[in-house]
Amino acid sequence: DGTRVITASNDGTARVWNAENGTLLFVLEGHTSHVLGCAFSPDGKRIVTACHDGVVCVWCVETGECRLIIEGEHTHWVTCCCFSHDGKYFLTSSWDATARHWKATDGTHIKT
Repeated sequence: DGTRVITASNDGTARVWNAENGTLLFVLEGHTSHVLGCAFSPDGKRIVTACHDGVVCVWCVETGECRLIIEGEHTHWVTCCCFSHDGKYFLTSSWDATARHWKATDGTHIKT
């Protein structure tokens, strides 16, 4: 909705900011290594994060809770992530030379 922005950080967090005045709204904690990518879902209710340790998380924006963890699928750093335009899917890419397509509701791997 343009009211918030998200940043990935080397401290293992992603931070959500007020886009208008730059105020920190909340911090997503739980990754064990650098967060390399992050994105809001189109409806602004979820965030996907990609981590240096190969882990991908989907977070609830309202509670800040990690609702879905995908690990062991990529074999190297996960560097980028994004939701589909309808929010039903998300994509990840990695230094393992793959891009993967996931179902956003339960993390089912659809295609590599």
